[in-house]
Amino acid sequence: MMSIAVHTMEYYGGLVVAPSTPVQPYFDHYYTSYKAVYEACFHEMRKALGLEPIDDCHPREELISKQNSIWVLLKDEVLIGAVSINENEIDDLIVRKECQRKGYGTSLLNFAIHTMQVRGISPIILRVTDWNKNAMDLYLKNHFKIVKTETFL
Repeated sequence: MMSIAVHTMEYYGGLVVAPSTPVQPYFDHYYTSYKAVYEACFHEMRKALGLEPIDDCHPREELISKQNSIWVLLKDEVLIGAVSINENEIDDLIVRKECQRKGYGTSLLNFAIHTMQVRGISPIILRVTDWNKNAMDLYLKNHFKIVKTETFL
């Protein structure tokens, strides 16, 4: 396993308007689709970093227990992506591989930021590995700044 640099990033942008993309709460009947998208999003990274198991979605019971903090984006009843809001942290922002680079990640990110701002949550943070360049670019483009970096072996 190689070393992994994990950046904590903090939001330094202004107020975010709620995106028009329809985001809705997670329910258990999305589990199979959520698991497939989640594992596809992290498969190459976990493989490259030597993390085992490579396909490692949260167990169904854990997602059910956290379903009030998970939001999904559907298009024609197909799960396109999801994002979690845990206290002041944006987590597990995922987008179906064939739907990436079409604005869905930005919509989910803006939904999370807007939701947290409406709730008065600050600071807004997220964590991302150095390996995940596309995610890093998305976050930097959307006014997140690296505030801390930790390296794990």
